[in-house]
Amino acid sequence: MRLRETPNLLILKNLLGPVDTVATALSEIASAAEDPNVVDVVRQGLFILAVARVETVLSDTLKYYLSVIPQKISKESLSVTKDEFLAHRFDLIDFQIEKFLHSLFYKPIDDVLGYFCSTLSLEADPSALSAPLHEIKATRNVLLHNNLVSNSAYLEAAGESRRANKQGEKLEITQSYLKDSLDTLLSFVAEVDRLISSKYMDYTKLAAIRRLWDFTFKSQVMPFDDFWCVDEKADNISSRKKGKYEDGLSSSETIFLSVWRAHFSGYAPDLKPITMYTLDDDHQAKLLYLLSVFRHFWIQ
Repeated sequence: MRLRETPNLLILKNLLGPVDTVATALSEIASAAEDPNVVDVVRQGLFILAVARVETVLSDTLKYYLSVIPQKISKESLSVTKDEFLAHRFDLIDFQIEKFLHSLFYKPIDDVLGYFCSTLSLEADPSALSAPLHEIKATRNVLLHNNLVSNSAYLEAAGESRRANKQGEKLEITQSYLKDSLDTLLSFVAEVDRLISSKYMDYTKLAAIRRLWDFTFKSQVMPFDDFWCVDEKADNISSRKKGKYEDGLSSSETIFLSVWRAHFSGYAPDLKPITMYTLDDDHQAKLLYLLSVFRHFWIQ
């Protein structure tokens, strides 16, 4: 069994999910950091948390993007052992994405953002996007690994924005520095939001649902709008309806329609009996793919 094609199910709202979550988290951290009585260790913890949350924006956005457009995974990033293949035969793509992203985020921020912008086809200069983050990331690293004492790694990574001129100088996470860092991180997240929104503004949930429907049903007697009522403003399906030619559908079309309806209504009796061996290889592959999509793709 093999699928000759799969639809692009990218949805802008989902793609921006990590951005929205982290923007809210950074705002909460900024509010907590305004307290002048915060002790140094708490201020340092807030700083580390803020940097980590921004890294989450990039990793979680890439994870979602590659999961819905796995064609963007380069062959050079694919690596699987026999044991991994056997253990992850049903989630091999997701496993490969996790494995690849784990290795990617050990690289310098310039490399990470270069891959991020290239993969998402964003109209941005990765170097300019990452420049404001260099010193912040370098401070986070020296805080975690060298007790805020500058070393050669800090001086090199921080570049022209470094807060020390030589090795051995002690850095501080002052209230002012934390505020400036949070402002920089929030601006970075806002720019990522702007770039993604501009590039993928047409990727609505309804558009993705329609693409999945067209992938499922190739028959001209099964146009999407014959079977569903939609709410364009809410960007979802509002209700179902009986298709004009529904009584004349083939047995396989009836099965696939029942799968759609059951996942819309959550009502088990909507699902018709499915006997896999009665389907040819192409329909079996399509059904397995559809069921895998409906694990996390809600059509309500």
